[in-house]
Amino acid sequence: IEIAEDVVNHARVGLPVLGYLPRAAGLAENLLHDFKDNIPGGVTIVPGRIGSFEVTWNGELIFSKYALDRFPDPLEVEAV
Repeated sequence: IEIAEDVVNHARVGLPVLGYLPRAAGLAENLLHDFKDNIPGGVTIVPGRIGSFEVTWNGELIFSKYALDRFPDPLEVEAV
């Protein structure tokens, strides 16, 4: 899935396998619930590399399970 370059305030969650889908969907739901007015570009869940669960905001990586070897705390992602 490609996001148009002119889309602003967009969150993206990348995950390698469908086993992580409930976590990604839960995070997306939290972000949309708490910040719906600040995320007009929405939240997109996309396939990622093996061992990853990465969250980007406007193209900038804000969390990487691959780098930290753990899943994000929802509040940790929302703080960014």
